[in-house]
Amino acid sequence: MRINVFCLVILLPLAAYAESVEHTQHLQLAISDQKVLQITCAAGYLEVYGVDGADRIKVTASVQINAITQDDLADFLERHVLLTLKQDGRKALLKSVFKNQKTMTADAKINLTVAIPKNLRVQIDDGSGRIDVSDLDAALDIQDDSGSIHIRDIQGKVTVEDGSGKINITDIRGNLDVKDGSGSMQIEQVRGDVRLVDGSGQMTLKDIDGNLAIRDGSGAIEIINVTHNVMIKEAGSGKLEIDGVKGRVTIWGFGNP
Repeated sequence: MRINVFCLVILLPLAAYAESVEHTQHLQLAISDQKVLQITCAAGYLEVYGVDGADRIKVTASVQINAITQDDLADFLERHVLLTLKQDGRKALLKSVFKNQKTMTADAKINLTVAIPKNLRVQIDDGSGRIDVSDLDAALDIQDDSGSIHIRDIQGKVTVEDGSGKINITDIRGNLDVKDGSGSMQIEQVRGDVRLVDGSGQMTLKDIDGNLAIRDGSGAIEIINVTHNVMIKEAGSGKLEIDGVKGRVTIWGFGNP
């Protein structure tokens, strides 16, 4: 008995296969009497940095989308991407979010690079992804769900409320308040009082020119060089090392009755 086998090959155009595509957009807003920049952003990387002598906000947004074709890009952007920069009174509002997410069939993120005048106060409400902020002469406020946070060279009060992710803060000339759920924390060179509330994760705190107050759940704590008082309300679990404190050290909840 003879068996005949037939192979059928179907050739499809390359455009039928999903791929990763990228779209870059630039936004600008001149500064008149605005004092604050409020940033609301979804998943993606966010970089904010101050520029000496700048008179406007400049934004470069890179939308990266997986599992669509280049032919579908325009429709995806119209249906799902909201990217705006506008003035609202004395505030500048930058919004970079996804809309109609229930109908989204592709994974996407929006990476933002934001250059601003150095004296503009910044407030960030971020979903997920790395945050980098540097070179500001004004206050900084960050609320973040997840992703690492890196802050450097800020002249003004810094407030951070973070769900999870590594935190690295250095060269702050103002008070610093951090509430963190989980993830390691490294803070150095702060000229001001520091208050930390941490759920879990290792902490390294170095060169604090002010008072230091800590409430910690778990994880090792290393404190080096504090010019004023150190108060640890809860040390949780983990190794505690303290060196170079010029003021008084007070500890509750770490082997104390």
